[in-house]
Amino acid sequence: MSYLSEAVRLVHWRMLVAVGAILSIAHFLSPYPLDVTRYVAGLVGVLVALCGIYRYNEVADFVRGKTPRIHHLIIGTILIVLGASVGVLLSLIYAWWIIVYLALGVGGMLAYNLLRTPIVHNRVTYGVVWGGLPFVASFCLQTLDPTPPPYIIVWAVFFSFVAVEILWTWGPAGCRYQLECKRARPDKVCHSPVMTCGDRANMPKAVRRHTKAMVTMKMAGMVLLAVAVFMMR
Repeated sequence: MSYLSEAVRLVHWRMLVAVGAILSIAHFLSPYPLDVTRYVAGLVGVLVALCGIYRYNEVADFVRGKTPRIHHLIIGTILIVLGASVGVLLSLIYAWWIIVYLALGVGGMLAYNLLRTPIVHNRVTYGVVWGGLPFVASFCLQTLDPTPPPYIIVWAVFFSFVAVEILWTWGPAGCRYQLECKRARPDKVCHSPVMTCGDRANMPKAVRRHTKAMVTMKMAGMVLLAVAVFMMR
């Protein structure tokens, strides 16, 4: 696998598009006229930082490909700094509290990927930092109000469930590459509510292709939902 193909794979484009759709829905739900500058800046900042987080995830969880670990760390750090810089700039232009959401989001994603303790590395944390928190932060950025209304909290809980659902679907397909899964007992259950490490190590290729197709469908569903919310404005 070439460096370029590895770079494309590490974008995790299905999840990236799904997160982008979730962020877009948050902006589109604003009761005020859409501020395109805040929408584009917020979207780009989060997605660039997320690509950096995935590089750190590669170092923490996997041994695959030809890209040296130090390259993942350097590229990941650059992307995270670039994405965070957008958030810092937005906080300087619009409101100081934006940087609080930035710290919670980036800090939560890094903690989930780098810390192996169950207190942080769990499904609740994953759902919040990949779904609910970015959604709330995007809505607040668009409205410039740090306190989201109750209906936005309900939406945030929904998208937290969506993030975990994608993890449960996509995670098992990559478990055979993960160091943690290779070291785990065959009867250990993770990245899925029911499948064991032994099940996933011996998962047929057809099933792996099926999981990718399911994740693609979930991604498409989020995109269609974003389009529907936009058209309802």
